[in-house]
Amino acid sequence: MQTPETFVFWDAKKQRVKKQHPNSELLNAKITKSKAECEQESYLPSLANSFF
Repeated sequence: MQTPETFVFWDAKKQRVKKQHPNSELLNAKITKSKAECEQESYLPSLANSFF
């Protein structure tokens, strides 16, 4: 189980790594990219169905 100390650098409300973390920019960029890829993949089946 994860303790509150585990989330020292995580902003749960914004779903981002806090700026106090030394690699926050890199991590947030990766998170944003991964979210975008997941959202794009989730739209693909609905787009494929709309053409038929």
